[in-house]
Amino acid sequence: MLRGSCLCRGIRYAIAGDLELPLNCHCSICRKATGAAFRSRARVSAAAFRWVVGEELVSRYESSPGHVRTFCRICGSTLVTIFPNSPEELGLAETPAA
Repeated sequence: MLRGSCLCRGIRYAIAGDLELPLNCHCSICRKATGAAFRSRARVSAAAFRWVVGEELVSRYESSPGHVRTFCRICGSTLVTIFPNSPEELGLAETPAA
């Protein structure tokens, strides 16, 4: 079981599965969203992912067609990316440990 949270720990999640296809994305949207040279992420099965606490604090923003980024509305931490056209997978951003 993998666990993670936002920076303020108001949102916590658990993953009962493997992370797949880790990568560093250097696109302009990822750079702008993180304020860094790249964003690290991995694919996770949507069926393996669950919000443990704080789902009501999750905000969503469609940064480009088919890419809905989630973040904590309190601390701004980046969380998962939802792909409406591929609902079986999520993009897990690098986040602080729970």
